[in-house]
Amino acid sequence: MKIRILLVDDDETMVKSSKHALESHGYEVDGEIDAERALEKLKTVSYDLMITELVMLKLDGIRLILNAKIINPSIGVVVLTGYPSPEAIRHALQVGAIDFLAKPFFPEVLGDVVAKALSYRKTAQVYAAQDEFDMEKINAILQENKNRPERLIPVLQDIQEITGYLPPSLQKLVSRELNVPISKVSGVVTFYFMFTMTPKGKHKIRICTGTACHVKGAEQNYRRVKGYLGMQGDETMTKDKFFSVESVRCVGACSLAPVADFDGTIEGLLTPDEITKKIDQTKRGA
Repeated sequence: MKIRILLVDDDETMVKSSKHALESHGYEVDGEIDAERALEKLKTVSYDLMITELVMLKLDGIRLILNAKIINPSIGVVVLTGYPSPEAIRHALQVGAIDFLAKPFFPEVLGDVVAKALSYRKTAQVYAAQDEFDMEKINAILQENKNRPERLIPVLQDIQEITGYLPPSLQKLVSRELNVPISKVSGVVTFYFMFTMTPKGKHKIRICTGTACHVKGAEQNYRRVKGYLGMQGDETMTKDKFFSVESVRCVGACSLAPVADFDGTIEGLLTPDEITKKIDQTKRGA
């Protein structure tokens, strides 16, 4: 099924050009120059993403976003604006925008921003936070770094030290307090292997799937581990939360390929049988 996008801007030329650019990427796009009519469409059509200008005559973008979230709480939102003041962007992020794009922009940039927003929305639906966190400690970190986007990575590191992982709910909180687009927060979390968006087990196994390890059989090792631990599909943690497994791009030990990281200890020249023996040893030592 195609991704459905609602594009709202009272500049008709902008709507037509952006609609054309997005349709070239395979999206199904409805364009609307009247925000009130856009609101009526939201009541009858289930859109995956809404792209809206902030400043419009009949209904401003903030109110449109608030109403859209009432009608469809899971809808993703990207904001367009010719007046990208810090206050306006902060307000948009606070009411649920994932990212913003300042006018004028190239069609290629719009496509990239939309792709990132859709990726974040999908991830947020899959990994909804269910754990209770020590919000007093988290809020203390956020208040100390409020409105300091240059502190993004250290803040994420500090929070992950408390929670063990960074689900979309916490990413959104960081986005709001540091005044950073959620797409940038998500991009940092998914780019650096030191961050994770999924809960971790008591014992952590990281299988290197970088080029050297891939050539030497890393994929076979990864499949064996998941199968041996009874993980299916996209599961990354055993049901008893004793083990978690993930693949990483590189751990910097290519001469020992294929390698794996067991609770911070690098093991090299591994075969599938050797990995399962290591798992059994860990179980016996529990």
